[in-house]
Amino acid sequence: MLKNPLNLLSLAAGAILPLAFAPVALWPLAIISPCIYFFIIDKQYAELEGQSSELFHGLKPLFLSSLMYWLGFYLVGVSWVYVSIHDYGHTPALIAAIMSVLFCLGLALVSSLQIIGYHALRLHSCAPITFPASILLIEWFRGWFLSGFPWLFNGYALLDSPFESLASVGGIYLLSFVVLALASSLFLIAKMLITPGKPFSFSALGFAFLMPAIIITSTLYVNQQSWIGINLDEKLHVHLIQGNIPQEDKWLPENQQKILDTYYQLIEQSFSQIDAENQNDPESKHLVVLPEAAMPTFQSELNNFFVFLDKEAKKRNSVLISGIFYDEFNQETDENDVYNSIIAVGDGSGLYHKQKLVPFGEYVPLEKLIRGLMPFFDLPFSSFSRGWQGQENLKVFNYHIAPFICYEVLYPSLAFDQGKQADFLLTISNDAWFGNSWGPEQHFEMARMRALELGKYLIRTTNTGTTAIINPEGEVIARLEKDKRQILEELIFITTGETPFSKWGNSPILLLNFLIITICAVYSSSKAFLKQGT
Repeated sequence: MLKNPLNLLSLAAGAILPLAFAPVALWPLAIISPCIYFFIIDKQYAELEGQSSELFHGLKPLFLSSLMYWLGFYLVGVSWVYVSIHDYGHTPALIAAIMSVLFCLGLALVSSLQIIGYHALRLHSCAPITFPASILLIEWFRGWFLSGFPWLFNGYALLDSPFESLASVGGIYLLSFVVLALASSLFLIAKMLITPGKPFSFSALGFAFLMPAIIITSTLYVNQQSWIGINLDEKLHVHLIQGNIPQEDKWLPENQQKILDTYYQLIEQSFSQIDAENQNDPESKHLVVLPEAAMPTFQSELNNFFVFLDKEAKKRNSVLISGIFYDEFNQETDENDVYNSIIAVGDGSGLYHKQKLVPFGEYVPLEKLIRGLMPFFDLPFSSFSRGWQGQENLKVFNYHIAPFICYEVLYPSLAFDQGKQADFLLTISNDAWFGNSWGPEQHFEMARMRALELGKYLIRTTNTGTTAIINPEGEVIARLEKDKRQILEELIFITTGETPFSKWGNSPILLLNFLIITICAVYSSSKAFLKQGT
C-alpha cells in the first residue's frame, strides 16, 4: 500500500489538513490539502483512460489513495482520542494506540465511501463540481451514520477567514462546499500549468475562475447585509463557573464532598457579585451556569441542595443552570434510568436530557459482551439513557435557551432544530477528557460556528476550559484561561431578526449537492452508454 508514491502523497496530504483547524488555524491548507487529493485521483483516472469500462474497474488504486488520505487526516485530526483512552481510560499505551488507530481507520473507511460512489456513478467526467459535492455529502453522511461523528468538517477551517460570513446563509455545509470548490479551482489552474503539453482548455480555465468569482462576489454581498440586530435594552448578566476539577479526581468517592464544597463556594461567590450588582440595578437579570456533570453524584441525592439553590437564586432575581446526572425509576425495566442532563432552578425552569451520547464514554455498544475486558469499557457513569427528540428548551426569565451538552453542539441539524426559536444558545462540556491535546480548541472552534449560523449569543461553560461567550458573528467576546478555577461575568443581549440559515437550515445546500450528483451521474452514464453503443 505504501510502496505507491501516490499513496504516500495521499497520506501526507491528509495529515496536513488538520493544521487548517484550531489551534494551528492555517485555513489556506483546507484548500491546498484537498487540491492535492484531487490531483492524485485525477492522475489515477488518467492512467485508467482507454481501459475497461466495467463499473468497478480500476477502483482498487483509487480506494487505497482515498483511504490513505482520510487515514492521514484522522490520525492527526483526532489524535486526542488516544489521550481519552490512555490517560483517562486507564488503558495500556500499546492497546490505547491500537484502539486509536483502529478508530481512525474506521472513520477513514467511512469517508472513503466517497470514492466508491464517485467511481460507481462515473462522476469523474464532471470532476470539478462532483468532487466537492461528493466529499460534502460524505461529511453529511458521517454526521449521522451510527449516531454520527461530526468532527472537523472542512468548512470549519473558514471560521476566521474572509469567507466565514457565508455560514449565516448556508451553515457549515455551505462553507465546506466553498472550501472544496476553491480547492477544485486551484486544482484546475495547477493542472493547466504543470501539463503544458496538453491542449489548452478554455472551458476548464473559465470554470477555474468562475467558482472563485461567484464565491467572492457572494461573500461581499453577504458582508453588506445586516441580518441580525442587537437589542441593548434586553440584556442578561451571565456568570459562568469553571470549576477546574482534575479529571483523575472527579469520580473518586472520597473527593465527592470536596467537589460539592468547591462548587458551592463558587456559587456563593457568584451570588455575592449579584448582590453587589443588584444594589445598583435592582431590575437586572442574572444567570449562573455550571459545567457538564458539575456534581459527581446523582440528582436524587442532591434534592435538598437544589431546593436551597432554587430559593437563593429566586431571592436574587437570578437563575442557576447546572449539568447533573438525573436519575428516575423506570417501571418497565424496574431499574433507574440515568441521564446526562441540564437543570434550571430559580427564576427559570426546564430539564434537558442529552440526546447524542458518546460511544464508550456515555454508553457501551455490546455492553454485555465487552464490559470488564479493560478499564476503558468500565469508566464511571458510562451507561446513560438517551434523551428523546423534541425536548423543550430551557426557560430563563422570559427567555428561551437552547441547551446542548458536550459534542451535541457539533450536530448542525440538532443545533438548527433547537436553536432557531431560542433567544440564546447554551453548551456545557467537560473537555478535561481531551487533556492538553488539540481536542479542546477544535471543540471550541466548532461550537463557535453555531452562533454564527443562527445569529445568536452562545454561552459555553466547561470544567477546565474553554469557558467563553460568543457573539452572533461567531467572535469570542470573553474567555477564561484554561485549567484555572474562575468565574466569567459578562453581558449578553437579545438579538433581533434572523439569518437565512435560521429560516432554511441545511436543507438547501444538501439538496443542491444531491441534485449536482444526480444530474452528473445521469449525464455520465448516458455518455458511457452511447459510447459503448458506437
